Order: sequence, then structure tokens, then C-alpha cells
Amino acid sequence: MKKIARILIILVLLMGSVPNISKAVTSTHAVVNTSIIEDTSVNTISVPIKKAPREKKLDLVIVQDLSGSFRDTYPNVASKLKEAIDLMSPVIDRSQFIGYTSIKSSDTGLPLYSDPKTILEAQNEGQYNEFFNVIYKNEMTHSLTDTKATIDNVTSKQLYGNGTPTAYGIQEALEDYQTNNQVKEAERETLFLVVTDGFPNGDIKGEALTPSISMAQLLGPTTGINAALSNITSAGYLSSFGLWQNKASLESEWGTSLYNNYNNYINTNVPNFVSRNEFFFNMNSDDNSIGEFSSAVKDIIQTNLNDQLSISEKVSVGQTYVTSSAKVKNSAGEIVAIPSPYQEPTFANQNLTWNLDALPEGDYTVTFDVTGKIPVSSTPSITAQGMTLSEGAFFDPIQTVKPIATDTNFNNLTSEIKVIANDVDTSKPGVYHVTYDVMGELPANNNKAISLIDSGEITYRGTLLKTLEKLDFTPSVTARIATKTIKITVTSRPTITAVDKKIYVGDAYDARKDVRANDASDGDITGDIEIIKNDVDNTKPGVYDVTYKVTNSVGESTTKTIQVTVLSKPVIEAIDHTIYVGDAFDPMAEVSARDAKDGDITDKIEILKSGVNTNKPGMYKITYKVINSIGESAVVTVKVTVLKKVDLEKTITPKKIVKSIPPVKLTKPVFEVTGNSVEKVPSIERAYEKISMESESRLPRTGDSNGLSVLVGLGFVVCTALFLRRRNQ
Repeated sequence: MKKIARILIILVLLMGSVPNISKAVTSTHAVVNTSIIEDTSVNTISVPIKKAPREKKLDLVIVQDLSGSFRDTYPNVASKLKEAIDLMSPVIDRSQFIGYTSIKSSDTGLPLYSDPKTILEAQNEGQYNEFFNVIYKNEMTHSLTDTKATIDNVTSKQLYGNGTPTAYGIQEALEDYQTNNQVKEAERETLFLVVTDGFPNGDIKGEALTPSISMAQLLGPTTGINAALSNITSAGYLSSFGLWQNKASLESEWGTSLYNNYNNYINTNVPNFVSRNEFFFNMNSDDNSIGEFSSAVKDIIQTNLNDQLSISEKVSVGQTYVTSSAKVKNSAGEIVAIPSPYQEPTFANQNLTWNLDALPEGDYTVTFDVTGKIPVSSTPSITAQGMTLSEGAFFDPIQTVKPIATDTNFNNLTSEIKVIANDVDTSKPGVYHVTYDVMGELPANNNKAISLIDSGEITYRGTLLKTLEKLDFTPSVTARIATKTIKITVTSRPTITAVDKKIYVGDAYDARKDVRANDASDGDITGDIEIIKNDVDNTKPGVYDVTYKVTNSVGESTTKTIQVTVLSKPVIEAIDHTIYVGDAFDPMAEVSARDAKDGDITDKIEILKSGVNTNKPGMYKITYKVINSIGESAVVTVKVTVLKKVDLEKTITPKKIVKSIPPVKLTKPVFEVTGNSVEKVPSIERAYEKISMESESRLPRTGDSNGLSVLVGLGFVVCTALFLRRRNQ
């Protein structure tokens, strides 16, 4: 019995030492969505997981820089530290705050010097450069409230010092923890979270050093920060290091060269001395905000708080992870943000790894996308040209058009062309369409499965939980289709638009003016019109022919003849008139009008203006107008002169008789025959009387141009009288 009892005890102990991996369960992964664009596929892979309440217990040791340079930014960090502590369980988790700095021995007035939680360690005691290394802390506790109060005291009491003995503060925190926790508790992890800013100025023993000449001692693996971090790792604990820098201030104090040397050393070496490279973060005021830094501090705590869980997938060659596609959704389908430093999975050498430690208990689905090439059909193309046909012509969409099809693999696919639409009717002029299509050729491997994931693993609390099998998919490859639509135009003969014209003698005539030609296929072909006949003579009235011809692009012609009538304008015949006062005057006398088309149109004459006054001497104008049957008009103006009548007996009065002439008595009038006319000759007495009056004086000037004719008449009478007198003697 004793032997059996011993065996049972051993079995119980062995079972107790095996991690309980059933707390995180996963089924296999699967392709839940596929998107194909051209020759590229994007496959969404889903991995369901379940995380039970955590069994891990966490001891959190916050190692906080309390130097004066952190005074302005510490409140931001403090706020995130308290948020992280609130995520902890007061039942299984513990926390401790250890602040470190240094002050001068004369700084006894600082609040930090006399605070009950402060521990002072004198350096260079009794010397001129005596100072204190300072530790401000609470004890490791389950009380979340106590640790948060200690964090808040720094701000409320202004518990800041001067120096930054970072290696000393880390080492003191480790020794304090080891002193008070000499026995390691099962399932309990310890995380030392170091939060500092600026250059350190004290080594692991607390000795003050100058950064400009002591970089290796301050940072190195023997007496510096790396040495203190290495001691934590050697003791079996976790460590994280967060550095915040006011870059401008540090460069101003130490110079750019020293700052760069310090910063480069930190970035190159410190990540190798923390638990994981990603547990190191270095941010500065030029590139980041204090808010980002503070959130990173919180995320480190959250990541280390829960049980370790990671997914690893070996992505097949030919596929690649789609950056930023990874997501975690809870049972409600809501996306769960994974805190830094694991917001995104890492992808290197075809391995996709995602650390999901920060997830609390619950059911989740992890998805991510991989993309790669897939086989596709060849890309076909159709060559076919639209055409113009005469009305009534024969048409077959294949035989007449002769389309050709090829593809990107240089295959001749002409025999595979199909007519999918054809509305051509050559019996009616119009524009019609024919549509063809042809399919490309499928590749030989179009039904072959494509590998997406070669293998996968789910790791929980450092132990392999599940191996994920090979994952592939078979794309549904369809033939690509090319379509081509062409235009078939069925035309009637082209048309010429031209109308008969009438012009008048002397008018310019352009045979192309107002003439247009149009074709159903070619459109406006006015520029192709030929004038094959044009005998218009614009100098002679008459009717002439003009013949046009136009030919479209398929050789169909149309001719059209119009008549051009050349007309003369109507003519008014009218002359000037001279009359005497009191004479009757008819303005239409001796006036006529004729037109080349209408003939005699005298009756169409209208008097536009007539102001003739026959009772008053003067010169007047009469304006005539006539319009023919096509609206053409003529206008003529004549002059009418009204003369004053002359009374010779009253007008000519002799003032003096120069010489008396014996009277001549005639018993009968004498007539002189001239040609066919008979003119009565005045008597000798009358002639003598007129001669006497002529010698006495001249006729008065009347201003009338017709007075000249009167004088000529008088002269003729006198000459006749003298002639008769001589003959009688």
C-alpha cells in the first residue's frame, strides 16, 4: 500500500507540473473569403481561439525615474500607470512602486528628503561633494489602491530630486524584491518596468559619473544600465525599459555629438538586455508625444498581465501577408485592439507570428489575409471594322465583316467568335450595330489547388497547444471574354439641297451659295459638290440652268439642276418740264414704266413726292416709284420749272425818243412762208414802236433765265421791220 501511495503522490506532482493548456482552445484554421482581381487572389484566413480566465499571477515592479527633468511629463505617465494597475487582479496580482533619484546633501528642504517612504543613501560622506541616492517606495502589495496612491504622491507632494542614477535604481529594486520574496511562487511572473528620461549620471553602485566621459560605465554590461537589466534576467524575472527624451533640451545641454553617441548606444545595446526586444521603446519629443510614450508604458503591463498566447503560420511560397489585414474580433464581432508592442503580427521569412498575450479571457476570432497569383485564362481580343453598305446590299455579320480574334498567347480564336447581337436591316437606310464575343483559353492547371499555409502552431503559456494543418484553396478560373461592337451604316443616295434663284442684271452670282449636300453615312459632304453645268449670264435677262453633282464615300452619286432667272429691274421713263404760271400740269403726262418680267407697269407708278404749284414761279421736284411683281423697285425724280409770263407793253416803257421815224402804213398784214409754216409779220408801226423803245432803254432784269428768249424774239422783230422798210424805199 505504501508503494502504491508513493506512486499516486508522484503522479499528482507530475500532473501539477504540466501546464493546463486546455484553457486556450482553438479549432483549425480555414479560408473564409476569397477575392480575385485579374490574376491575383486575396484569401482571408480565420483562426478561432478561446482564452479562459488566466492562471498567471503577476508581480509588477515599477522602477520610476524621479529626476527633476521628469517633473512636467511624469503626470502623463502616472495616469497610464494607474490605468494599467486597474487591469490587475487584487487577488492574484501584486504591485510596487520604486522611485529613484539623487539630491545634494544640502537639499534637506526638498519634500522628498523628509517623506516617510524615502530611503537616503549617502555618497562621498563628509566630502565637499557629498550627496544622497534616493529611493522612494511602497512595499509589494495586493492593494491596487496603495500603489496608485504612492504614484499620485509624487505629483501631489512634488517628490522630485536632481540626478538620474538609473542603474542604481534598477539594482536597488531587484535587491529589494529578492529580499522580500525569497521563495518563487508557482505561476507567478515578475516584471520590472523601468521608466526614465534623459542621460543617467550614476552607475550600478550609485557612484556619480559624468555622461560625457563615462558612457560605458553608465550604460555598459559591467556597471551600467545593461548590467542591472542583465541581473534581472539572470534572476529569472522579466524586464522592460522605456526611455523618454526631451531631445532639444539634451542636445542643448550636452551637444548634438554626445547626444547622438548616447542615443545610438542605447538603441543598439539595451534591447539585448530586456526580456524581449520589443519590450524596449525609446521615444523623443521630436518624433513622438508624451501621450504615445505613456500608452506604451501601459501596453507593456497589459501584455505581461495575461497568459501568453501566440499564433504562428508558415505562409506558402508564392503567397505573402497583406500588411495591416490582421484583426481580432470578440464573440460580438467587435474588433479588439491589441496593445503595443503587438498591434500587428510580424512577418519574416514567410513566417507570420502574432503575440496575443494581452487578450483577456473570452472567445475570439483571428483573421488575416494572404495574397498571391492564380492561373487565369488568356486575354482575347476581336478585330472588326464598321462599314457602310448601300441600301439593299447583302450582309452577313461573319462573312461580310470578317472579324478576327486572337489572345495574349497568340492563339487564333476566329472560329470561336459568336454573334450575340445583330439588328442590321439593309432594306432600310439607317445606322445599325453588330456585337461579337469570344472566350479566352483556360490554362491547363486551372483546377489545381494552390497552397496558402504550409503549417501553423498555437502556443499557450510557452507550450504547443495545437498544430495547424496545411491549408490551400482551388480557384474558380473562368474564361475571360472579349466583346466588340461595330457600326453598320446602310445608306441611301446622298442628297443635294439647292433651290431655284432669281437675280437681276448686274447682280453677282455664286453658284455654291446656299447649296448643301448630306449623306447618311458620311454626314455633311458639301465640300465634295461638283458643278457640272453653269451657263448663267448675269448681264442678260433670261432663265439659266445650274447642275450639281455629289458622290459619297461608297461611290453613290446624286445630281440636281436648278434654274436661275436673271431679271432686269423696272425702268421709269420721265423727263423734266418747263411751264408758265397758270398753265395746266399733269404729273403723269409723258411718264411710263416697263419691267423685263411684267412688261408695261405704268399703272403701278406711284408719286412719292409732288409739290408743284403752277401759280407760283419756281423749280419743283416730282419723285416717282414703281414696284414689279417680285418686289423689285425703281425710283426717278424729275424737275418741273414754273415761269412767270411776260407782258411786253407793260414791261417796256420808253423814256426818250432819240429819233423820229415817219410812220409806215400798211393796209394788209404780210405773211412769210418758211417751210410748211406760215408766220404773221408784225406791222411796220408796231416794229417802229418797239425799235424806239429798244433804243430808249433795256428791259429790266427779272432774275428769270427765260428772259433771254424774250430778248431774242424782240431782236428778230426789229430786224424784220428794218428789212421791210429798206425794201419799200
